[in-house]
Amino acid sequence: MTKATAKETMVLTRALVVADGRRFNLVRPRERFYNNFWFIPAAFLVGALLLAVATRAIDLSLGTVTVKTAPWIVSAGNADIVLATLATAMLTFLGVVFSIGLVALQLASQQFSPRVLRNYVRSTTTKIALGTFIATFIYPLFSLGYLQELARRGHADIATVSVVVAMILAITSIAVFIAYVTLTIRGMRIAYAISTVAVETSRALDQMFPAAERYAEVETPDLGRPDRVILYRTSPLALGVHLGQGMLQAVDVAACVGVAREHDCVVRLTPQVGQYVGQGEPLFELFAGAGGTGSLPSDPELLRTVDIGPERTVYRDPFYGVRALVDVAAQALSPAVNAPTTAVQVLDRLQDFLRQIGPRVWPTGLYADRNGVLRLVVQVRSWDQFVDLALTEITEFGAGSPQVTRRLADLLNVLKTSVPVDRWPVLVRHQTLLAEAVEQRFEAHRVLAEVALEPDARGLR
Repeated sequence: MTKATAKETMVLTRALVVADGRRFNLVRPRERFYNNFWFIPAAFLVGALLLAVATRAIDLSLGTVTVKTAPWIVSAGNADIVLATLATAMLTFLGVVFSIGLVALQLASQQFSPRVLRNYVRSTTTKIALGTFIATFIYPLFSLGYLQELARRGHADIATVSVVVAMILAITSIAVFIAYVTLTIRGMRIAYAISTVAVETSRALDQMFPAAERYAEVETPDLGRPDRVILYRTSPLALGVHLGQGMLQAVDVAACVGVAREHDCVVRLTPQVGQYVGQGEPLFELFAGAGGTGSLPSDPELLRTVDIGPERTVYRDPFYGVRALVDVAAQALSPAVNAPTTAVQVLDRLQDFLRQIGPRVWPTGLYADRNGVLRLVVQVRSWDQFVDLALTEITEFGAGSPQVTRRLADLLNVLKTSVPVDRWPVLVRHQTLLAEAVEQRFEAHRVLAEVALEPDARGLR
């Protein structure tokens, strides 16, 4: 076969061109910061200790003249009482506030879904509130230690900045407490919980479905058997923060493409993002380039490009956001809760997602470097799988609620007007599934079955 004939028979496909890896380097630490609950409170704790040291130095440096003219003169005994009372009160306050918070979270978990607790962990307000209360407790506790030192220096009256700062912290704690309670109550409202997950999922979908201009035609190689397989493992050479097993949370695509380009090879990610990965399981498959020269990437080079944690996240896995919303709807449709209006609110958001991605170019899972050479292959879910994830369980659990079925019927009709015709089959299948489920539930009530299948954008609200 001549070169011209080979070129004519060459199979081309679309691949996303990856050029810049800086964005993920910013997103990764941001996500770890949001998912880390202890960092901000710990920072406030250290800040309280440093503040106690600073105010001690200020108090010791105040001269006799300042003592006599200061408007906040207090005796050593009074300062001791103020600080001790504040420390004791804040300890009790901390216990009461967070006991109430945990009870509220338990109720929200039972009513909505355990996955809504993720919003609580990621809430910056909650972390700042905890840090403020801890600082207000720790600061007077450490300030008490040097009051006797001031008294031994002959100060019967002490122009103590420590007491003033302690009172400011107490007032600040009250203000933060009001904000904390307000936001906690708002977070327990189902509309806010749904909106929080939906906004984050929408951002992740935007990242997953870039503009069509970013795709290029590349050769489709016959990869065959891999030349080398990288197993998931933990070692100091890879990334010490990795767990022995967990969920594949994200992949630094740009870094993977860069490594593959440097070694002139193709890398294939074995599991999907959001999939469980155990110690010793295959993670990457490596295929040598056409030239067959050069060394393949080492394990640490590729292992450091993945994030593996105890649970799925949304920032590189929008399907998890959809999964969380479907769980909220499924729990709302359970006999114990029986809140079909909540399920309809979830369907409103799911319709937004489906209309958002339905007309877009669907990802192929292929990534090329700046030269248009294929470097990375990942598994992606299809449009049919996305629709199945969003609608199947809600159809099953909500078939007995006319409010839910009417909203589902309208959703499917709307999607047919906004997505290409080649993506209709799965919508037709779900229309059939909905009709069969309603017919089965209302077999003895034909008229009610007809009402339940009438499309309505508001359900029965």
